[in-house]
Amino acid sequence: MPFLRPLILITAVLFVTLSGPASADFSADISGLTAKKSKAKIAAVEKLAASGHPRAVAVLRAFLEGRLYIQKKGGKPAIVKKSGRDFETFDPESGDPLGVAPKKSLKKVRINNRLRKVVKGALGGLTLLSPYREKRAEAAKAVFKDRQAAMLPMLEKALAKETDTTARNEMTRALAAIQATRLKDTERRVAALEVLATYTDQDVRALVAGLLTTDAQGKPLESDQKVREAAGNALKVIEDRLQLWGFAASIFQGVSLGSVLLLAAMGLGIVNKFLESVSGAVLAKILVLIAIILFIQRRPRGLFALRGRAVEA
Repeated sequence: MPFLRPLILITAVLFVTLSGPASADFSADISGLTAKKSKAKIAAVEKLAASGHPRAVAVLRAFLEGRLYIQKKGGKPAIVKKSGRDFETFDPESGDPLGVAPKKSLKKVRINNRLRKVVKGALGGLTLLSPYREKRAEAAKAVFKDRQAAMLPMLEKALAKETDTTARNEMTRALAAIQATRLKDTERRVAALEVLATYTDQDVRALVAGLLTTDAQGKPLESDQKVREAAGNALKVIEDRLQLWGFAASIFQGVSLGSVLLLAAMGLGIVNKFLESVSGAVLAKILVLIAIILFIQRRPRGLFALRGRAVEA
């Protein structure tokens, strides 16, 4: 019966969520952070981020901040908090206290710069479900930059429930970026590039252009011809739009400058007429000329000087 379907679905989700294997998987993923090889640690980070477990953020943050240790006796991981010369230890999975342990009984789980970048991207992805729209938008920007395939399920989940226009726009951009660069399915990659073509920013342009790069012999690094063609079309659309925006900005700048000059000329005319009525035409022109010279000496770059970076030698 149709009305039973939602009930069956909810029951199934609850069963999977509360069952033992899911908890065992989360525990195994935490242990994966203690692996010797970076590749295994990265895989564990991605699994933790995609798990949706309420303790995932705390575990990854502890790992990032150097607070994840291994208990030498038993080899189990623990999150620590310094307490004098010793450490307060906590169960990573539950957050429950495990007691105070001397430093010599623990071994720190190492993290390198590559792993830090991966963990930061994962944490950014986890904040996609934040109650604050600004944080959700920032998280989507972080996911766009890292473009980890493991973030796809969470990003799709966040996008499906997002109502804020800005955050939704950033999530759509991040989703298309991952699909275009990480998936193997040609049709989905082409569709993602069509979405990216609707964005007008240099970051998207660089991403799309990256799919058209070649090696030293001129051979395309992207092997899929359809993807290359879609990337070429998208790049043309983006560059045409960027050029149009640049042209519009130049016109606006020119109009603005022209308005300022017109107002300045009108102001000088009014001042000149006033001085003519007081001191005569010849003296009035001389006074205005002196005022202009003094202004140029004091402000050689104009009233609204353009600011720019100094060129380093």
